[in-house]
Order: sequence, then structure tokens, then C-alpha cells
Amino acid sequence: MKLIQTGSSARQMEVALLQRMAAGDREAFTTLYRHLERPLFGYLIKLVRQRELAEDVLSETMLEVGRQAGRFEGRSSVST
Repeated sequence: MKLIQTGSSARQMEVALLQRMAAGDREAFTTLYRHLERPLFGYLIKLVRQRELAEDVLSETMLEVGRQAGRFEGRSSVST
């Protein structure tokens, strides 16, 4: 599965994955994690300047995304 997408197609994919996650689809979580992992980690490493801390924040952030998937209202981008 090719995950690199841009624009509205990426947003639609992210929203669909969140909806699947809210319904209990664990594969959707894995797919969203892989889609967001590299750009989010790049942002975090620049922000905190410590690899281990960036990895911890990434993990905690994605776990919270998983917990809150059902609350996403679609008024914003998943990746922002």
C-alpha cells in the first residue's frame, strides 16, 4: 500500500483511517501510524533535539490519537 499522498486525497485517507480506528480496526491504526511517523518524528526531533525524547513523544501522541479517534470531527487536518 502506497501511503505517500498529498492534498485532499491524504486528508480523506486520514479521516477514513480515523473512522476505522473509532470502529476498532487495529490495522487502521498501524496504517495511520506509518503514514504520520516520519513527518511527525522529523518535526519532533527539531523541536526537542533529543532522539529518545522525540521517540517517546511520538509514541505517546499516536497512542492518544488512537484513544481519541472517535472524537475527531473533521474540522481540521489529521496531520496538523
